[in-house]
Amino acid sequence: MDIVTHAITGALFSATIFPASRRRQTAFVGAVGASAPDLDVLISSSADPLLVLEYHRHFTHSLFFAPVGAALVALLLWPVMRKRVGGKALYIAAFIGYVSACLLDVFTSYGTHLLWPVVPHPVALNMIAVVDPLFTLLLSVGLFALLRSSGAPLAPPNNPVSLPTWLRGFGIIAGAAYLGMGAFQLYRAEHWASEWAAEQQWDTPNILVKPTLGNLLLWRAIITTNDHVQVLAVRPGLRAVQLYPGQRARLLHPSDLGLPLGSRALKDVERFYRFADGYLVSFPDSTEQFGDVRYAMLPTSVTPLWGISVNRNDADSAAEFFTQRDSSPATRQIFLRMLTGKPLHDTLPH
Repeated sequence: MDIVTHAITGALFSATIFPASRRRQTAFVGAVGASAPDLDVLISSSADPLLVLEYHRHFTHSLFFAPVGAALVALLLWPVMRKRVGGKALYIAAFIGYVSACLLDVFTSYGTHLLWPVVPHPVALNMIAVVDPLFTLLLSVGLFALLRSSGAPLAPPNNPVSLPTWLRGFGIIAGAAYLGMGAFQLYRAEHWASEWAAEQQWDTPNILVKPTLGNLLLWRAIITTNDHVQVLAVRPGLRAVQLYPGQRARLLHPSDLGLPLGSRALKDVERFYRFADGYLVSFPDSTEQFGDVRYAMLPTSVTPLWGISVNRNDADSAAEFFTQRDSSPATRQIFLRMLTGKPLHDTLPH
């Protein structure tokens, strides 16, 4: 989830459990605590471009690391917050904010290493995109209502702002309801993707469904069978479902690439293969660029959003990580047509 939503969520949950006199202070501490896990992006190396991939959303996002992470946040804020909050409340607010970030990331399409080291692989529930403005807005309204109930002046004394008491819990209730809607839409998208795959008469296909950016209307289904991956955009509307069959590509294994055994290039491809959970494909018209087909700009495309590039002429050099975002007007138009449930005709890229 994006850093702004994390901060708002941490502030909301931390302020909820404290009395009105300390809500604003603990909201600030919770916001900092919820932002702290993403400092793992600082774990990087110019000599090893894949290091940041392996450790982003890794141990810093684990519930088992949360007590340590919260303690570090509390120590950082202690000099400026000790007289306003107190040591115990400071740690509790930081801990609640930190845990909220760990849990929230699990609901996204990227997931996180929530139970590392007990469970070494990441957990992704795929109920919400990493950026969803409506979800963020609902939490923001709830946080505003909660902080307004503390009695601090947000308006001139002769014209006070009055909000109903029940709005104090609006953020948590609305956020939970939105995630519940995401779970329901995910179930529907998986159902229709399974129905479509059955019509193709594929043997035991594996289906992975993820939300597209910023909404719960349009979903990306990644269907794998016989070492190939087929993508399908699914829009499960209130009355009808729209299916947009997409492109197809061959899934690769590092051993298929013909890289020298023991070479740095092969080892880096193997690392990226594990990061991509086996969803490795080559970029169009390239024998040196490989990406994670789970994520793409369009739900009907097999051109990955990011990948690595190896040098076949120098297999002992490190692979380079890169992103490939096509935000052209044509791409945006195709996405909006699918989002609104309109036919594509011949607008899909070939």
